Amino acid sequence: MVTHVSAPLADRRADTGEFLIVCCGCKRLRVGPMEFVVMDPYELWDKRDSISHTLCPECAALHYGFSKKHYADIACRKS
Repeated sequence: MVTHVSAPLADRRADTGEFLIVCCGCKRLRVGPMEFVVMDPYELWDKRDSISHTLCPECAALHYGFSKKHYADIACRKS
């Protein structure tokens, strides 16, 4: 699912202990295990110390042939 992000989500900072997770393929921001949102990467520039990366379901399918179910099994499993 692709949605557009509102400003409050962009205001999260490193001091909250949260990382902003960005898809390394399409640069969308992860807001849930299976949900990524479109966001201007320049809005995150001052938060660069709190950013990590992953692949969204669409990029995982495109680049590695993962099905949505396979991606969900990996992304939603408990450690």
